[in-house]
Order: sequence, then C-alpha cells, then structure tokens
Amino acid sequence: MEVFKFKTNHVTLCSNCDLGIVPKNIKSWNFGFLVGFVSVVIPAFLILRYYNNFPVAMIVGAVAGSIGIFSMALYTYLTTEFEEPD
Repeated sequence: MEVFKFKTNHVTLCSNCDLGIVPKNIKSWNFGFLVGFVSVVIPAFLILRYYNNFPVAMIVGAVAGSIGIFSMALYTYLTTEFEEPD
C-alpha cells in the first residue's frame, strides 16, 4: 500500500528493519490519460461500431478499463524500488 501513497519528500518506515525508506524515482502518471483512452474508449467504440450494441459496449469498456487500471497498479507495484533517505 505504501507504493501508492507517495508524496514529495515522503518517508516510509520499513516494517522489517524499522528504517526510513523513500522511493528511488517517483513515477509520473502523465501517461494515465492515454492508457485510459486506449483501454476504455477504443474497445467500447469498436464494439459499438461493429455490433451496434450499447450495453455490450459499456460492459466491454468497463472490463477493459478495469484491466487497464489493474495493469497500471501492477506495473507500479513491481517497478518501485526503495532506498534509504540521505
């Protein structure tokens, strides 16, 4: 959970060694709009265009959006590295 709570100059107390730790590099979420557009709007638009079924398009958009959010969270969790503060 600490991976998703970071603010500038945030120090977290490690539960294993009781040392303060900070992330090495804080991720930028500027690409979040693009990921959201690609994972929600495009699949929903394609279903709506080719099948002309609005409820199915909404369901596909919601499922694809959930997968996109899960993927971004998993990427953040797996790639965040910590170090001791200076």
